[in-house]
Amino acid sequence: MAREWRVEREGDDEHRQDERWLITYADMITVLMIFFIVMYALSAKISAKNFEKMAKSLQTALAKKTKEKKVENPIAPDIENTPLSQESQDIKRALAPFKGKSQVRVDLNDHGLVISLADTSFFDLGSTELKPDGKAALAKIAEVIATASNGISVQGHTDDTKAANGKTGSGNWVIASQRAASVAQFLSTSGKIPAKRFEIVSYGEYKPLFPNDSPEHRAMNRRVDIVVQEGPPKPAMTPGPNSSTDTLPPAFQDPNRVPTPPPTFNHGNEGGAVPNPFGNSF
Repeated sequence: MAREWRVEREGDDEHRQDERWLITYADMITVLMIFFIVMYALSAKISAKNFEKMAKSLQTALAKKTKEKKVENPIAPDIENTPLSQESQDIKRALAPFKGKSQVRVDLNDHGLVISLADTSFFDLGSTELKPDGKAALAKIAEVIATASNGISVQGHTDDTKAANGKTGSGNWVIASQRAASVAQFLSTSGKIPAKRFEIVSYGEYKPLFPNDSPEHRAMNRRVDIVVQEGPPKPAMTPGPNSSTDTLPPAFQDPNRVPTPPPTFNHGNEGGAVPNPFGNSF
């Protein structure tokens, strides 16, 4: 009986020796678990740092992009402090009592200060004569822009409706130019703005703001734009008689040579020869 007990004890001891590998295995699993926990903690910490860096990088990139966008299409340096910006605010205040102020749009862009006049409040349909209410609004605008010396481009626009003569293009060009001329004439005479500051441009139907697919869009396309430019009036594009770019003067000239008078051309009505103003010979 005692022997059987010792055998059982010895067997248990041998069985326990066979299972000692479990201790090593458990230790290894514990170490691996700790290792992965540490790695996870480190990765979470690194990701947080990377996220913070990414956020700062995106913020810097977006700020830089916004700054570059402003530089690529500037209206003017520090436009909030430019005279045109001040004139824009003054015009809006001056037109505040005008009942048709919704028909006037004041905007700053890369062309300058653009004052768009819808024809609804300034002209009758198909007419080129200013309405009384339109003249009152133009008088307010003239009070603001008369004190500067900037060039002013008055640009006429129409929709694509056929003119009274049944044709498009030329008829609308004429209406647009006459409306622009009426506005410029009023600003010059009644508004006391020097006429040399103006240029009159007719775009007819060819620069619409919207497709001519509805009465509302057509009404918005029929307009006169008063563009107050950033600089003084542009000089004439026609070169003077002595500024020809086709020929170059000789390097050496005889100081005693008598200069050749400019060519003349015959005036059809008078029959006599008069000096050719441009000095050409054709």
